[in-house]
Amino acid sequence: MVLARAIPLLALGCAPGIPQGLSFEQQQLDLGVKMAGENITVRFPFQVGQQAVTIDGLRPSCGCLNPRVEIGADHRQALGVELSAGVFASVVAEFSTAGFTGHKSVEIEVSGSGPGLPATLKVSAELQPWFMLMPELMKLGPLDPEKAHQRKLEVVGREPFKLTRVLGLAPGCELEGVPSGDASSRHELLLKFPAGMVEGQNTMYLKVFADNELSFIVPVSWELGGDVWVRPPRILPLGAMTVGVPVQTTVDIGCVRGTLKTPKWRIEGISGVEADCLTLGEPNTYRLRLSLPGDFPAGPIHGDLVLILDHEVEGKLTQLERRIKLAGLVRPDQSSQPRR
Repeated sequence: MVLARAIPLLALGCAPGIPQGLSFEQQQLDLGVKMAGENITVRFPFQVGQQAVTIDGLRPSCGCLNPRVEIGADHRQALGVELSAGVFASVVAEFSTAGFTGHKSVEIEVSGSGPGLPATLKVSAELQPWFMLMPELMKLGPLDPEKAHQRKLEVVGREPFKLTRVLGLAPGCELEGVPSGDASSRHELLLKFPAGMVEGQNTMYLKVFADNELSFIVPVSWELGGDVWVRPPRILPLGAMTVGVPVQTTVDIGCVRGTLKTPKWRIEGISGVEADCLTLGEPNTYRLRLSLPGDFPAGPIHGDLVLILDHEVEGKLTQLERRIKLAGLVRPDQSSQPRR
């Protein structure tokens, strides 16, 4: 219990050198030379002096720190709870060094009420690389969203190692080679992107773990869309519709290179849909306006918007087809329901 470690208030009041409030044993911690990829637990012990204090917040300067307050052996203390006079506790943080090399310095701002607060805690280390990545940053694109894509990633270590798991993969993506079968100082991985991913700029940070308790981070950015783009690219949600109420929605179409003729379209699976096409202010940019009637019965509706796009680049004309799913749910008109 917290009270078991507290010093009686009378003793605190008359003991020389006892601080009024919170006092850290040290506020700067130099870890020296470490291997990049280590996960290091750092501790900043403190004592609450003659007056109680409340720690309201722990704000790290970097997402690589995950701080908390502990009292005793791994007893996590909730923020905002008063710490009695005489209590011994610690600010503890998990310092994840994956993705960094060289000198790394981070801080934790400790906020609250009472003597000794706010306070700033600092952690520094010299991080040496254990893994070498080729490439260190994967920047891809523009990629055709209709096709699957893959890129190689080579990982070299100082000694033989196995790769155990990966975090941060975007839905549908796969990192072939993780987990690895045999220990080796060199691993060749294959990052796979499926066809049909959402168009636009995308970023993910892959964190890959090894059996030596080290990890590394691979930033990956890619652009999908090619020369012709459609927004939304795959699914057009109609949302919650009401019986008897028409619905309007839009689809934007354009190209970044060449010339795009006025789009042609057809609706499959839903009857009574009307559409018209507007030319927007930017060159080769169009807006297709869809009007759905209000005579659908209650229940789910779904269909397809099929776009036929004539795209010309340097005199070469290509006809593209894009298919967008339409999905919605028609609800009964509650105002017409009899009241009970």
